[in-house]
Amino acid sequence: LLLSTRRLDITLVAAILVNLVVFMMFDLRYVLPMVGVPDVVSRQIQVNLFTTPWSKLLRSGVPLGISTFLVALMSSLPRLSLARVTNESTLGVFSILCYVCFPMTLIVSAVMQAATPRMSLAYRADTRSYRRLCYSLFLICTALGILNAIAIAAAGSVAVTWAFGDELVDTRGDLLWVSLAFGVGYLAAVPATALVAQRHFRLAMITCAGSCTVCGVACLVLIPPFGLVGAIWTMTAGSTAHLLLSAVTWWWLNVVDRANA
Repeated sequence: LLLSTRRLDITLVAAILVNLVVFMMFDLRYVLPMVGVPDVVSRQIQVNLFTTPWSKLLRSGVPLGISTFLVALMSSLPRLSLARVTNESTLGVFSILCYVCFPMTLIVSAVMQAATPRMSLAYRADTRSYRRLCYSLFLICTALGILNAIAIAAAGSVAVTWAFGDELVDTRGDLLWVSLAFGVGYLAAVPATALVAQRHFRLAMITCAGSCTVCGVACLVLIPPFGLVGAIWTMTAGSTAHLLLSAVTWWWLNVVDRANA
C-alpha cells in the first residue's frame, strides 16, 4: 500500500522498523546468544531489553528491512512501469492475472515462514541436516510451482473469464507466463530464506538489490514496446535473477563452510 503512494522513502523506513520489531520480538531468543548474551539468559522470559547490544540488533534489522523493501519494490516495479506507459485497463488485466497465483503464493510463503526457525536451528546444530532441509524445501516449492502451473493451464482461463467477463477470454497464454514467473519466484524463496536463516543479512540484501536492478532494467527495455506481455517477462527476469543470485551465494557459503569444517 505504501508503494502505491510512490513514497519510497517512507516505505523503506517503515519496512526497516517493522522488521526490526519482528526481529526483536520473535527472533530475540535465538539472536541474543549470537551477540554475546549467554544461552541461559536468552531462554528466560524476562529479558532486559535495555542490556541488549542495540547496535548489533540494528545492523541485523536494517538489512532485513531493506531486503523486504527491495522485494516489495521488485514486485511493484512492473505495475508502476505499466501504469506509466499503458492505460488503466491493461494495468487491471495485469493485476488480475497476478491475483490468480495469489493462493499458491500464500501457501509458499507460509511454508517458508514456518521453516525459517527450523532452518536456523539446523544450521547451528548440523550442516548436513540443514542442507537436506533446504533441498527438501526446494523440492516442495518446485512441486507447488508445477501444481500451480497445471491448475492455471487447466482452469485458469475459465476462472478468470467467469469472474471478470469475456474481455479476458484470450488470456490463457499470458496466464502460463505468469505462472512461470511465480514458479521461479517460489524457487528463489528457498535460497533467499536460507541466507536469512544463516544470518547473512547483508548478503541477502545485496542479492535483493541485484535482482531489483535487473527487474528495473527489464521494465525500461521490455514494457514500453511489449506492454502487458513485457510486464510479465519483467517479472520472470526479476524472479530468475533473484533465484540465480541467491542460489549462487548460498552455494558459495556452503563451500566455504565445508572448507572451514
